[in-house]
Amino acid sequence: MFNKMKTILIVSHHTGNWGAERSTCSLSAYLKSLGYRVVLLIPREGKIMELIKQYDLEYEICYFRNWINYKGTNYFRAIASSAINLFQLFRMQMKLKTKKIQPDVVYSNTLIHGFGIVLAKYYQVPHIQHIRENIDAFGMKFNWGYDFTMKVISEYSVKVICTSKNLMGRYLSNIGADKITYEYNGIPIISDYVEVKKNENDVFAIVLVGRLHEDKRPQDVFTTINKMVVAGYDNIHLDVYGDGYLEEGLRQYIKEYNLNKYISMKGFQSSIDYIPYYLGIMAATFEAFGRVTIEYMMNGLAVIGCDSGGTKEIVVNNETGYLYKANDADDLFKYLEDLYLNREKCIEFGRNGRKRVIECFSQERYVKGVSKYFIEILEKK
Repeated sequence: MFNKMKTILIVSHHTGNWGAERSTCSLSAYLKSLGYRVVLLIPREGKIMELIKQYDLEYEICYFRNWINYKGTNYFRAIASSAINLFQLFRMQMKLKTKKIQPDVVYSNTLIHGFGIVLAKYYQVPHIQHIRENIDAFGMKFNWGYDFTMKVISEYSVKVICTSKNLMGRYLSNIGADKITYEYNGIPIISDYVEVKKNENDVFAIVLVGRLHEDKRPQDVFTTINKMVVAGYDNIHLDVYGDGYLEEGLRQYIKEYNLNKYISMKGFQSSIDYIPYYLGIMAATFEAFGRVTIEYMMNGLAVIGCDSGGTKEIVVNNETGYLYKANDADDLFKYLEDLYLNREKCIEFGRNGRKRVIECFSQERYVKGVSKYFIEILEKK
């Protein structure tokens, strides 16, 4: 059905084992299953190697610079990064030539670099841009400035894919309706689902998964747990999975308010057992989509999420969980208290959430949805 000689070069600046990398590797595996040659280009080794091994993906390592910083337009940095990338382009094309890799399309899985566009221009092939980040989050700024960078992405990409309708709306005026679209991320369907939660002493167990970064708002969750304990709801426990620059401050908060019994810092883990938990929390303010949110739901957890970004497209209020006002620990407390006192509602929300993921957010739906753009482009060549 497909031309097995056609090659897709997928460029990933992210090298961890978070949602972006999992989505990219699952997409790569699916495209590979269709008969295409898929080569993943990464700037360094990292936790992504676990996924590359799992999916048996072909990859190459070539360092390249991104086009963002956290202060503002910086033309010196932009020129320096561009010079480095041009040098790396020479090295990369030599490596690809040696291995007889001639891309027919280049795909960038993130907004934070332009190296995919450089490669596509060099090889004179179409470029697909996948935007997974809200530029308003994390304090990101483009070296070349926002307007110029958006113009480059729009002009040199045949398709721009966003991870949610909300995120697409953020960039619509810059990209144009004829090029931009959205496809929700997806996760594998889990069959060994346990509806009845079991844990020691029947504690109301909660989980928080994600980078420990200010825009993820873990402090709101910690504050709310403390309010619950002060209010006398002490049969409660929060497990936190993730790492980041806020970790030390959060540990200090636990110590200062004597919360060791109620909050545990678990660090990053690529696989989490969700069976003991009743509830998952997504507190991020600018979450572009939130793969972890659908992981909660797939595993039968109720979800309390921030009423912003892509989260409000995933969580159906009062059906699969609750949506609370952004950065409002009091509103979060209100919903957490309600579910603490009504565990059967948690079970019901979890059941509804699982059905919603199967219908709307499966990995099969995601990889087919994104791969259709590759197929359309490659069949025209």
